[in-house]
Parts: sequence; structure tokens; C-alpha cells
Amino acid sequence: MMINIKLMRKKYFIFICLLVAVLSGCTKEAFYKEAYHATQPSVFSCNEVAQSQYEDCMKRAQKTKTYEAYEKERSKTLKQ
Repeated sequence: MMINIKLMRKKYFIFICLLVAVLSGCTKEAFYKEAYHATQPSVFSCNEVAQSQYEDCMKRAQKTKTYEAYEKERSKTLKQ
């Protein structure tokens, strides 16, 4: 039940980010940063997960991808 609530919150937050980006004329880079960080767990939120999921959560929390790296990967994928 708790997982469903967290998933719903995440989806709601992403929807709000999309809506704000569209309405505010936000740049692609700013939108990417907000959406990316909204979907990534924070180091503090990893303290709330089960011990068996803690290491995976910390790895995802510490992994960051810059907008430039994202754009490069995206361009490479689109060219294929």
C-alpha cells in the first residue's frame, strides 16, 4: 500500500513539473533537472527503505546524469 502511495506521489509530481514547464516556458535543461531529481531518490529518503533495498537506493541516489550527458545520449539514440 505504501509503495502505491509513493508511486502516485511521484507520478503526480512529474505531472505538476510538466504542467509548470509548459505554462512557464521553462527551458529543456531546467525541466530535465527538475524531472530527473524528482524521480531520483535522495540520500535521506534511502533511510526509509528496507535494509535489503538500501544499497541499491544509495547507488541510484549518488548516480547523477548531467543535462549535457543526457542530450549527448539522446542525440546518439535518435541518430540510430
